[in-house]
Amino acid sequence: MLGRPVLKGWVVAVAIAGLSLTMMGEARAVGFGVKGGVGLLQKEDPYFGTTAGPTLWMVGGYVDIGGVASSRVRITPSLEYSSRSGTKITSVSLEGRFQFYRSPKAVVYAGIGPGVNVKQEVAQVPGPSGVLVSQTRRRTQGSLNVPVGVEWKLGKGGWRWTFEMKMAIADNQKDSAYRIGTGFAFSIK
Repeated sequence: MLGRPVLKGWVVAVAIAGLSLTMMGEARAVGFGVKGGVGLLQKEDPYFGTTAGPTLWMVGGYVDIGGVASSRVRITPSLEYSSRSGTKITSVSLEGRFQFYRSPKAVVYAGIGPGVNVKQEVAQVPGPSGVLVSQTRRRTQGSLNVPVGVEWKLGKGGWRWTFEMKMAIADNQKDSAYRIGTGFAFSIK
């Protein structure tokens, strides 16, 4: 398990590397995408360590800024929102994606990048007179995101179908999550 200082060091190092590469390359929007899917939070289990916990519905989008240092390395800032019965998570990240397989019809990529997650939980707690009242708890924390995905070209235009799995490693392992999403992307040429 990564400790808080180690994870923050990784997030800062990846952010600095990503920003340095962005300044070296072309900084123009060349595409965007939208996606939906599920997020699996983790929970602690006394017998098995950390296991999959609650499932949240997820929607999101990203902008493909373009190639940096190589046409295979793409910088993609993204925004994702997950929600389910009293728990809401908003995630903003800056990921670098390396396209290790490219053909005219498909692209397979893996990446890494820092993120910021705002988690809001609403719980019913007993009030002063025994009546249940809502209590909201909000936390902001950093994460290290590791996406792996594939994109398939649709027709002759710039549209692509996407499938992505992402692991978000947070300061606290219990707040880490797996996200599985599918959606559409469009390239501007």
